[in-house]
Amino acid sequence: MRLLSIILTICIFLCRCDQNKKSEIENKDFFKSGTVTISGQITNLSTDDSRYIFLQKEDLLSGKSEVISIKINSSGYFEKILPVFNPQEITLDFQNRRERLLVKQSDSLHLVINARNPEQEVIFSGSAGIRNTLWNEYTKTFSKISTQISGKELDFIIGTSNKIKFQLDSLNKLFIAQKKPDELLLNWIYAEKKSIYYLNIFDFALTKFVRPSTILREEKIISEKDINNSDFYCNNHYASGIFNIYGSSLLNENQTLLKGLIDKLKNNNYNEAITLLADSIYRDFVGISKDVILYQSFNMFSQQEFIDMLGKSPNFELLKKYYLQHVQNEFVKSQLLNSASESENNNNEGRGDNDSPDILSELISKHKGKILYIDISATWCGPCIMELPNSITLHENLNNKNVVFVYLYANSRKSDWEKISKNNVLKDENILLSDEQYKLLVSKYKVESSFPQYLLIDKSGGITKNAKRPSDQGLKIDIFKLLDQ
Repeated sequence: MRLLSIILTICIFLCRCDQNKKSEIENKDFFKSGTVTISGQITNLSTDDSRYIFLQKEDLLSGKSEVISIKINSSGYFEKILPVFNPQEITLDFQNRRERLLVKQSDSLHLVINARNPEQEVIFSGSAGIRNTLWNEYTKTFSKISTQISGKELDFIIGTSNKIKFQLDSLNKLFIAQKKPDELLLNWIYAEKKSIYYLNIFDFALTKFVRPSTILREEKIISEKDINNSDFYCNNHYASGIFNIYGSSLLNENQTLLKGLIDKLKNNNYNEAITLLADSIYRDFVGISKDVILYQSFNMFSQQEFIDMLGKSPNFELLKKYYLQHVQNEFVKSQLLNSASESENNNNEGRGDNDSPDILSELISKHKGKILYIDISATWCGPCIMELPNSITLHENLNNKNVVFVYLYANSRKSDWEKISKNNVLKDENILLSDEQYKLLVSKYKVESSFPQYLLIDKSGGITKNAKRPSDQGLKIDIFKLLDQ
């Protein structure tokens, strides 16, 4: 019996050593950069078709989306070399077609897309071709099994999600046995299964509980193993659920900890404040996941809502100093240093060229007799960025019409706005609002302060708030109705 105990102790020790070794490697190399080449051809293009492909990347570290436009040449060809960290999911948009692509450093991926027949399968080739062909094939059956569950009690949600997970397990085993996907696709498939389970529970918890993430933690519904499985972070659905939904809400839900954090910062106890944040609120996060969630939490200190609670702007030099004591990854440390600098200088950055206090009134006057479609967004808003490809395509289709597209960015850094403007073809009016311009826009015109918001202005200057999003097919109909008036 004693011998067995000794053997078990040695096994546990070796296991922990192996985990520590993996953690060290993960923390060192997780954000190692590289590039991928994405190219392709759009066949059967007509004069009405868009001449742009849009690629959307999710930045795991910041939680932000980046949309890159690629010009399609006269022969239907396109190509782009993209910088990437780690295996990464990239979403490709062309007109109303969307493809989820999985790539890693040094990959090449070539696509052939039929513009006239959206039902025809995309043809993939290149070093990442087989992986994406298999994923495309897998999703046909996968989409029939996965479904959103709502409107029931938690036990029902968990039970039904477990049944779906069981069905997906069976599908995975069959698919894996027949197709033998590479390790990256294998991780992605399992992450997709996990994300369906968790997102169903997250969605339910958000509508039913005052403290949804806290309930999930206390009921041990979300496991520490899944939170810290970095192999699954290549899947956008999974990473979003772990960091943007679960992790980001833990602090806001625990008012006692939040008050303790605010009190310590007010008394300039920065070391204790950041230790409280790292060890109490984010205690389930370890390794690279802890570095990511801490980096994301750092950005909250520059938000006006937090500054209002604190009653002053925090000392970013002290924040930086004590955050760095809890972050291990060197790349995250470097980004943290840059983020601190941007946060300190955020209020001092120059704004767009238009300094009119009442920006909406000036735009209506400037484009008198025209239809204005106004997109009010923020550079850090994921849903805003996701709508950009649809907005740009619609703009192209209405190019000869009497319609002006206006992009107004608020609560955003100039550097981020300039990057989005550079990566996308935002014609007509593209303006970065000052805080004063945005406050007047919200107060005078009763525009909701959440993002994104869309307005339609008719020829006489009449304003329709809560207009349809660019992805809504009904928007084009609404614009044509205004043009006919």
